[in-house]
Amino acid sequence: MNAIIINIIAITAFLIAFVKDRKKQSGIKGILFIGVVGAVTHIPALLSFPIAASLLEEGASVSAVTAFITTLTMIGIVTLPIEIKEIGGKIAILRNGLSFIIAIIIALIMGAIL
Repeated sequence: MNAIIINIIAITAFLIAFVKDRKKQSGIKGILFIGVVGAVTHIPALLSFPIAASLLEEGASVSAVTAFITTLTMIGIVTLPIEIKEIGGKIAILRNGLSFIIAIIIALIMGAIL
């Protein structure tokens, strides 16, 4: 349990530091980077919302925060070995790849709407 809490704190601190450092550079590169962080992060989805609020307070774009939440919930890099074992490597990688692309599209649409 302590490892989970430390992981969450470290991820939050890392993302906030990234956002503070790159407020002016929050284009597609920032969205892709935070999307990758969301994809490799393995925390409960409910905990992503307070992290998202912190990111918004620190100046992250709506697109970047949407990319983080969407990739966190749709993509499982940490669980990929189990997924490969259960449904096969080709399907697992295809599912995760398409999910990443769709997550970035969703993030861009949300940024345009909001």
